[in-house]
Amino acid sequence: MLLKIFKHDFKTCARYEVPILLALLGATVLGVVDLFLISLSVKDQISSDTIEGIGAVLGVMGLMFVIFLISAAASVMMFMIYYRFYKSMITDEAYLTLTLPVKPTSLITGKLLSALVWYVISIAAIVASFVIIVTSGGLMFAEGLEGIAEFFAELGYAFGDLIEILELGSGSAVLFAATMVVGAVSGLLQIFFSILFAGSIVKKYKALCAVGMVLGINFVVSSISQTILSVANISSSFILEVSFGSFMNLQLGVQLVIQIALGVAFYFLSCHLVKHKVNLE
Repeated sequence: MLLKIFKHDFKTCARYEVPILLALLGATVLGVVDLFLISLSVKDQISSDTIEGIGAVLGVMGLMFVIFLISAAASVMMFMIYYRFYKSMITDEAYLTLTLPVKPTSLITGKLLSALVWYVISIAAIVASFVIIVTSGGLMFAEGLEGIAEFFAELGYAFGDLIEILELGSGSAVLFAATMVVGAVSGLLQIFFSILFAGSIVKKYKALCAVGMVLGINFVVSSISQTILSVANISSSFILEVSFGSFMNLQLGVQLVIQIALGVAFYFLSCHLVKHKVNLE
C-alpha cells in the first residue's frame, strides 16, 4: 500500500511539476540565446555601434530575467510539493485520502518519499539549467571546450586548497552531506506537521493558518537550534583548543543530531495528527 500511495502522489504532483520543468527548459534555452546575442556584441560582429550598445544592454537585462525565471521556477516547484500535501490532507480531498485502508505511518511515509523524489528532481533540474547556461557561455566566450575544462580544473584546485587550509577532511564532507540530506527530510516533515497542525485547530481559513503555522514553527525551531549550537560552540571553546576543521565537524555533528531529533519528532507528531486530530468539518 505504501508503494501505491507513493505512485499516486508522485503522479498527481507531476501534473503541477512537469509544466514548471518545461518552463524551466524554456528559460534555459532563452538564457543560451541571450548569451549568444551578448557574445555577438562583445565580438563586434554587429556593424552598428548603436545596435551593439542596445544589444549589450538588452542582453544583460535578458540574462537577469533568465536568472529570475530559474529562481522563481525553483521556488514554485518546492511550493507545489507543499501545496499538494495541503490539498490532499486538510481540504475536501482529505475525505478521500483519510478513508484509505492504510496506517498513518504509511500515508506520511508515502507522501514524504514522493516529496523527496520531486525535491531531488527540482534541485537536479535547477543545477542542470545553470550548468547548461554556464557551459554555453564558456563555449561562446572562452576558447572552446579546452577553456571550459581549464576553468573548472582551476576551480577544483582552488576548492581543494581551501579545504586543506581549513583542515577539513573526508569526515567533514560526510558530515556535511549527511546534514544536508537529513535536514531536507526534517524540513519537509516540519512543514507537513505545520500544515496538519493548522488543519487540526481551525475550520476556516486553513491556507492562511497553515502559512502562519509554517512561519511560526520555523521561527521557534530555528531559535532553539541556534541556541543549542551556540551553547555547544561556547562549551567547546572553553574545554578544547580545536582547529577550524574540528570546530566545523563539531558544529555539523550537533546540527545532524538536532535534525535527526526534529525529523523523528515531526514524523510521529504528523502521524498522530493524521490519526486523531485532522479537522475536516
